[in-house]
Amino acid sequence: LMSTAEEFAKEIMGKPPLAIRLAKRLINSSLDLDIRTGLAYEAASIALISTTEDFKEGITAFLEKRKPRFKGV
Repeated sequence: LMSTAEEFAKEIMGKPPLAIRLAKRLINSSLDLDIRTGLAYEAASIALISTTEDFKEGITAFLEKRKPRFKGV
């Protein structure tokens, strides 16, 4: 179980930090929200994340068929 958890943690560490932080907040807050409010928060979060350098890096890396180098900005 520990090795599976460590593998999962390493995978998450390779993702864009701001997006992970925001996703965690959305997941935690969604328990107390109605669906309409939750979807509105999700849409606002996507709009915010799409303005980051990491978002651009993810798209560029995908198009260039390489691993992204996220910086947390």
